[in-house]
Amino acid sequence: MARELEACDMPLALAIIAWVLVMTGIRGNYANVGKQFEADVVGNPPATSGSFLGFLVGIIGIAVFFRLIGAPEAGKVFLGLVLLVFLMQNANVFSALSSATSGSSTAVTTSATTGTAASNKTTSTTTSATP
Repeated sequence: MARELEACDMPLALAIIAWVLVMTGIRGNYANVGKQFEADVVGNPPATSGSFLGFLVGIIGIAVFFRLIGAPEAGKVFLGLVLLVFLMQNANVFSALSSATSGSSTAVTTSATTGTAASNKTTSTTTSATP
């Protein structure tokens, strides 16, 4: 059963967006936020893989294809498989989620070219002088 949208859902979303915009203006980093938003939505450079619009166009294309051939249920299964492969390809998703929920102090970074995760750990060495 799908939950129907209530009248209070949209004003809450607009309030959250307004809060983000006000905080961005107060901190003065609106140029950086604009560049990051553009990179996330359109891609940087435009029309590259990994952008929201490219992902949306792919999902809509898959849905339209399976609707046209008359197999919408097979399309849902196929979209589920696409999401599963996406999550398996980006193994860092699970480690970043677990580190974010556990509050770990170890930073996890992802290499954009290889998709591998590497931990940034600082090590300290102590030396003792013998008299």
